[in-house]
Amino acid sequence: MKNLFVPYELAVMAKEKMIDIPCLGVYHHSSPDLILSDIPCVYNYDFGNINGFLKVYDYVTTAPTYQQLVDWFDEMGIDIEKPKKCELGYLPHIYKDRCCIWQGDYFTTKQIAYNASIKHAFTLLP
Repeated sequence: MKNLFVPYELAVMAKEKMIDIPCLGVYHHSSPDLILSDIPCVYNYDFGNINGFLKVYDYVTTAPTYQQLVDWFDEMGIDIEKPKKCELGYLPHIYKDRCCIWQGDYFTTKQIAYNASIKHAFTLLP
């Protein structure tokens, strides 16, 4: 199940952009190992007390799933397409307004291609 969550590097990038998605995974800054939680975790940037959510602090980074980040970018108008498999590997694309605005290199796995797409999508944000 841990393969559903973005790696630590992308989780930190999401935190730096103040993306506050309720997550069932967190990374503690003393270790890059994913810790799963029974209670959704949020940073609480814009909220007071949220019932049912565990507020996390600076020493913890929430770990969204790949799908949560892809959906969040979609809401921002950035469409991260599922990497297509071809003879040379997995080829990722990013679209905006139905136009391809980025095509990555060929990658050996779908997960590495998704990581490259999401990393690039962060550079498109203000």
